Amino acid sequence: MKDKKLPLVILAAVMVVMAVAIYGRLTQYKNDNNYKFTANMALEKDDKVSAQTEDDLIISEKEAVSLVLDQIDPKEYSVAPIDGLKEIDEAKYYLFDIVNKSGPSFAMKIAINARIGQMLAYDPDKKALVSMEFFPLKTPMGQAQDWNGVYKKEESSDAMPLVSVNLRRGDLQDFEFDIVKEENGEALIILSGIAQISGSNALYKDGEGNELLFIKKDGLLKLREPGSGALGGDKLTLQGTYVQQD
Repeated sequence: MKDKKLPLVILAAVMVVMAVAIYGRLTQYKNDNNYKFTANMALEKDDKVSAQTEDDLIISEKEAVSLVLDQIDPKEYSVAPIDGLKEIDEAKYYLFDIVNKSGPSFAMKIAINARIGQMLAYDPDKKALVSMEFFPLKTPMGQAQDWNGVYKKEESSDAMPLVSVNLRRGDLQDFEFDIVKEENGEALIILSGIAQISGSNALYKDGEGNELLFIKKDGLLKLREPGSGALGGDKLTLQGTYVQQD
């Protein structure tokens, strides 16, 4: 009886040894290739994030610097970019130091939204964005701006109807606006709302993720509308330069 069981015991032992050997080879293979697999997955993920970030950031750092320079007196102040983008309130911003040439430096920074170009002040102590009216320049930005009047879009054609913007200042923080499309002799209001002022720009949000930025300078009004241009309706983009009417 013992002789009959012996071959079975030997066979079972051989199978165990083979299973252990195979498991060891598989484990080694996994360990040898794990780094490569992980690195490729991370690279693929990083590529997707980078592509998404690049699509969202329509304002370059050079454009952001230009937006800041438009609003300061170069005889009194200079701009020093802070390297890299900073994520604040789930959005990307370029940050800038404003250097006072004849006095103490400012603790606050200027922040430019990298998606739409909105300018805000950034308080590093509170880690919070605030209106540019709180930035301690000699003349608070925005208060000298006249957010009133009628502005007409420079570009118009038969395929692109004439669009005008009517601004009505409410208080120091906001203004009301109507955007009017003139077509076939009729004036149709295509968008109305209230924009929140921050310095020389103001931002309107429609509550559905769409934004419209107003930038005021030298009698011109520029509108920025990132994304699909859904605010104008019928594929009508509101983005462009508008000239103040007498």
